[in-house]
Amino acid sequence: GADGSSKDAKRTVTKTFAGEQVEVVESGLCGRDKVKDKGKAAAAGAGGLDAVLSGVIEKKEGGVTTMTKTRSDWAQAKAAGGAAMEEELEAHKKSGSTYLDKQEFLKKAEWKEYEQTREAKLRAEGVSR
Repeated sequence: GADGSSKDAKRTVTKTFAGEQVEVVESGLCGRDKVKDKGKAAAAGAGGLDAVLSGVIEKKEGGVTTMTKTRSDWAQAKAAGGAAMEEELEAHKKSGSTYLDKQEFLKKAEWKEYEQTREAKLRAEGVSR
């Protein structure tokens, strides 16, 4: 980054979340930080919407968003789970048992059933195409 740290550099920061002080592990610049940096640059030379957005983002400086907290909690849970958890997650990811794969399979099966029913109906009526 601009401060000489690498992209994968991690740091623990104490922030306010739901009225409590929590420690959040941040790695490099997350999306919110990038927006904040761009907002400050834009607000320095511009007015209007850019200035308003910059002000809103700066007010949230002391807190942490739900997404940031969730990301941090998930990273800590994966680290606590160790290599076995990582292997299980990778195996599940590669297993083909994802929601979209199942939906695609069901759609193809339904379409095939429709075609077979249609062909049988056409044959029964004696219509050939």
